[in-house]
Order: sequence, then structure tokens, then C-alpha cells
Amino acid sequence: MTDQCTKVKNLYSLNAIALGTFIGGPAAAGTMIRRNYINTGREKQGNRALLIACLATLLIGIVLVLMAETFLHDLPSYVIPLTYTVIISAIVSRIQGDDFQRQKFRKGSFYSSWRAAGVGGIHLSIIVCIYITWVFLSPSEYDTAQYDQGLVTLQSNADQAEQLFDYLAAEQIDQAISFNRDIAMPLWQQNLQILQRLDKLEGLVTQLQQQNQMLKEYYQLRLQSFQLIQNALVEDTDAYQQQLQQLDIKIQLITDQLQKAMATRLTGG
Repeated sequence: MTDQCTKVKNLYSLNAIALGTFIGGPAAAGTMIRRNYINTGREKQGNRALLIACLATLLIGIVLVLMAETFLHDLPSYVIPLTYTVIISAIVSRIQGDDFQRQKFRKGSFYSSWRAAGVGGIHLSIIVCIYITWVFLSPSEYDTAQYDQGLVTLQSNADQAEQLFDYLAAEQIDQAISFNRDIAMPLWQQNLQILQRLDKLEGLVTQLQQQNQMLKEYYQLRLQSFQLIQNALVEDTDAYQQQLQQLDIKIQLITDQLQKAMATRLTGG
């Protein structure tokens, strides 16, 4: 009976987990691994996997904080995300490889790459929001009211734009196209305009100006990514997958730079 009930449930494939992991880190991997365990009737193991993944994310953050500033600058930005993606992919292949084989044998379905990217995107936004909150709470010598309000709006806009992936996961393509065109992409554009205004605040310290520049690059990349997603949805094609993957790499790199900036700030560098 268990076999009959679980075989129709989707799983995240190894490639999908790798994609989501590179975009959103170990916690994103844990979310997808947990779902696979739940859909194969092993929720306890899934909860344990998610806990381990969250601890791994915390560990990576601690390592970034403890690293010397010079080492952070010398380390290529892609090394950390690529390293944990490779490690997690190997672990997933070992612990869930048999599940993937059984799913294929039973002609079961796998979740789409859109859904995996959405999971990664949500976790990526969480990381950026944590960084923005850190900047928000950091002491400064200038009037922060307008700057702080700008950061709150940036965070809110990003959270709302990410709802696009909910439509994609539900395969509501028409709604996704409308939401992306009318709400999501304009929100990314609004974030760029907000950062331009924040740059003009009198007395803004150089460090925050540099952080604003990184956030601008991040939001520009997210806007480009959502535009490619829109093209793919409207044209009903996979022709943009390679470009999207290249953008995902750039997004992860700038996110890593933001994490390094926060780590340097914590260590007083």
C-alpha cells in the first residue's frame, strides 16, 4: 500500500537539488532533501536532513566571519558555493540515489527546475535580507531614518517579487506571466530606483556607498533573470536555460561578496 501511495509523488532530482543549492545554499538543499524524504514516507529523516543543512549554513557564515580579511579578498567568489554544491550533490547521490532510481523505474515525476530555482531563490533572498538587516542595525553617525526606510522597502519588494516562483511551482503559467510583467519586474526596478535615491543621502559613509553598489548589481541581475524567465514563459521554450544558469552564477557571486562584506564588517576589517 505504501508503495502505491508514494510512487505518484514528485521528487527533486539530483540536478534540481544541485541547482537550488548553488543558488540558495545548504539550507535550500535541506528543504528539497526533506521534501524528497517526506514524499517517500520518511519525514523524520527529512527533518534531520533540514536541521543538518541549516547548521551547515550557519557554519559557513561563522567561517566567513572568522576568516582573515586578506584571505576573504584573495579567495575567488565562486569557490565557496561551488564547493558546498559539489559536496552536497555527492551526499544526495549517496543517500537518495536509490530513491531516484526507483522513481525512474516506476515512471514517477520529478519537480521542475523552476521549482528548484524558486526554492534556491527564496533562500537566497533570505541571505540578502539578513545582510540588509545587518546594515539596518549597524550604528552610524548620520540620520538613518530615510536610509532605514529604504532598506525596509527593498526587503519587502524582494519578498513580494519572489512570489513568482509560487505560480511557477503550481504551473499557473498565465498567472506567472501576468505577475512577473505587472508586479515582479517593476518591483526589481523600484529597488534600483530606491538605491539611487539612497546614494544621494548627505553624509552617507563610503562603506555604505560600496554596499549600495553591490546591492544595485544584485538587483540588476535579478531583474535580468526575471526578464529571461518572462521570455521563456511567453515563448514556451527552454532556449534561455543556459543564459539563466549564467545569471544564477553571477547572482551567487555577488551574494557571496555581500556575505564577505558583512563578515569583514563583523571582524572590524
